[in-house]
Amino acid sequence: MLMILFTLCLAEKRDLFLVMLEGDPVAFLGGSQSHKDNRVDPNSEVSKVHAKRLVDSHDQLLQSTLERGSYSKLCSFKHILNGFAVHTTPSQASKLKHAEGVKLVERDRGARLMTTYTPQFLEIPQGVWTQGGGERNAGEGIVIGFVDTGIVPTHPSFAFDPHKPFASNISFHFSGACETGPRFPASSCNGKIVSARFFSAGAQAAATLNASVDFLSPFDAVGHGSHVASTAAGNGGVPVVVNGFFYGRASGMAPRARIAVYKAVYPTVATLTDVVSAIDQGFFNGTSSVTSIIYTAKALGFVGFLLVANPSYGDFIAEPIPFDVSGILIPKVADVNVILHYYEEHTRRDEKEFVRRFRAKAAIGEGRVASFKDKEPAVSRFSSRGPDFIDANRNPADVLKPDILAPGHQVWAAWSPISASNPILEGLNFALLSGTSMAAPHVAGIAALIKQCNPLWTPSMIMSAIATTATKYDANNGQVIMAEGFGIGSLYPSTPFEFGSGLVSPKRAIDPGLVFSTGYEDYIAFLCSLPGMNPATIKTALGESCKNLLTHPANLNLPSITISALIGSRLVQRTVRNVQGKPETYLCAVLPPNGTTVSLNPPWFTIAPQGTQELDLQFNVTKAMDDFSFGEIVLTGSLNHIIRIPLSVYPISVSNR
Repeated sequence: MLMILFTLCLAEKRDLFLVMLEGDPVAFLGGSQSHKDNRVDPNSEVSKVHAKRLVDSHDQLLQSTLERGSYSKLCSFKHILNGFAVHTTPSQASKLKHAEGVKLVERDRGARLMTTYTPQFLEIPQGVWTQGGGERNAGEGIVIGFVDTGIVPTHPSFAFDPHKPFASNISFHFSGACETGPRFPASSCNGKIVSARFFSAGAQAAATLNASVDFLSPFDAVGHGSHVASTAAGNGGVPVVVNGFFYGRASGMAPRARIAVYKAVYPTVATLTDVVSAIDQGFFNGTSSVTSIIYTAKALGFVGFLLVANPSYGDFIAEPIPFDVSGILIPKVADVNVILHYYEEHTRRDEKEFVRRFRAKAAIGEGRVASFKDKEPAVSRFSSRGPDFIDANRNPADVLKPDILAPGHQVWAAWSPISASNPILEGLNFALLSGTSMAAPHVAGIAALIKQCNPLWTPSMIMSAIATTATKYDANNGQVIMAEGFGIGSLYPSTPFEFGSGLVSPKRAIDPGLVFSTGYEDYIAFLCSLPGMNPATIKTALGESCKNLLTHPANLNLPSITISALIGSRLVQRTVRNVQGKPETYLCAVLPPNGTTVSLNPPWFTIAPQGTQELDLQFNVTKAMDDFSFGEIVLTGSLNHIIRIPLSVYPISVSNR
């Protein structure tokens, strides 16, 4: 008898790993000098030599640490991070963790994607655009980069109009490249789109890509990237036509801004490797049940459909999507009962309950006209909520989150007709979407407008201007903005943990009066000051030593104050800068959070142009509370500037003991 024994050997499966190394990347070349306002030129000979030295060191580390043939280096990060991405096995990756000069090795966990009338809603045309020379000049000279699913270059939101050439020369502060590929010829970089690249090393290593939708080019087969880009920087006055119906005209927040595209997310897969590569390069360049109803209605030749709440199941949440078949969504059972009662009153039945006469009437009214008369804005239920947490134990941090509120509900913007991830929108050039991904580009576009008017401002100054000029009140009734609860149809008065500093106000943000400026070193000091923070963790993650500490994390110079545990009393300090060309006198007022008293010194001050003023705020607990309470500081200037500073405080006990 011949017996053959087979031994099954299971090879260790490879995965993607991100590796961070010691040593400065190009952006921080020169040590502490890189953290100042001096801009690093990534195209200089010194930067190029340093970048090549980093790449060579990555290769040498891999060759000396890992077994030959056991890995594939996917890419090097050298501009804002010093590190690389490697495709290897967990056992090989563990060797890298113990190699000299390695700070961090982490498995790539993957990435995911988290209105035509919003300019009017935010009063941009009659406000910011007017101050900047009108729509024809709004965002001129600014380049906005988008790390997303790519872009549809033929969409009218991204077209170049030779009759309206750009007046500014961006070559002094921006250099990009135009990578071509399927559905993305060289002509796609048309002047409106000034740079387009795609990053796929991680995606190709992590999965088998589908050539019919996973285009190895900057072309957007999903739609998300185009939607975001057009919301922030899409051309002005683009007609929104869907299924033959006109829904108005679309415009980005900064319609004259140029666009740089960094595609890093694909329909099949998204990896942190590609996202980090895109961000690194960005610095270098400066079917559902409703669907079935629709298809059935079309197949049967119906002129419309009605989708109502079933009393047996209760209300539902309605998010309208435009279709080529008219329809009505009635999400509340109470409204459905009213309609059913009306139809019964106008229906005649015989003794066998057969319908003999039907006299009820109904009509579908015009649903394409925007209305700002309802309770808008309201914080959507999908919007991020505070407080911010330090760790997995949900210990709150002494910073306010969210930062700002912006339109993100039912926003019209450009879309990819391929719509690989959402078949219900296939064939459409525009989509009506809701989400934080719709709110973020509104703020990005507004930041571009502020940067255009104030080219020397830092990111923290721009953030401060947006925050201190925001409003927490509904313009229609003067009441505090409401927030949607988890119960369907429920609303409650919102707090800074729902709206942050409030609803963004572009017109006022252009001219804030005062700003709170914060630098790189300040954020390092804040992180080092967090309770229980190990300095070694800071060193590993950021390559920085905890040389300076804040007296308390709440002293980070932000345009808000959050104290996560106020015991007895606490002195908090802030510094403001006058960014105007004139001196101004400010009167200070305080609305203290419940359970506290707050004294502010000085109670008033006069500040010179470009001058600074320190503010001391003494918080005292008068009554312990079982949760955060909220208040605000209002600085009213003699030149009509009003600065709001939200307060979020958790009073723990009256005594320091």
